[in-house]
Amino acid sequence: MSLAVREPSRGSAAGESPVAAWREVGPGVDVKLLTVDPATQAVEYLVRLPPGFHTGRYRHYAETFVYILEGQVGVTGTPTSFSAGDICCQPRGVIHEEVAGPQGATVYVSQRAHDDRLIEFLDADGAVQDTLRLAQLCAALTAPVRIL
Repeated sequence: MSLAVREPSRGSAAGESPVAAWREVGPGVDVKLLTVDPATQAVEYLVRLPPGFHTGRYRHYAETFVYILEGQVGVTGTPTSFSAGDICCQPRGVIHEEVAGPQGATVYVSQRAHDDRLIEFLDADGAVQDTLRLAQLCAALTAPVRIL
């Protein structure tokens, strides 16, 4: 999954800071950067997932904490699901897939990388197809946008 950023179709509030703007990073998936600290490789952001969105297989290369703000997120192949108010820790290196519930989901994500890698996207055999790096995420989400 490559990170292709566009302004979301939902629009932005007038006068909103470019750093804080919601950005569409995939079909119906919007991300809003909250904070980043390159010195500690820490990043925090919000993600809006459309109903039924399926992540595909991936693994985190950063310690990841996720707080579900709205909706529900299930972990594919397990009975585990998280609803609004739940928090989960996703350790580094664990391969998994997630699917958003029927109403979609909005989640807060906090990650601490160790070598600039945040996420590796995998194929069905577990081979790496793409890597999301901290520098790449920050550059894409802080690029200037036109505010309406």
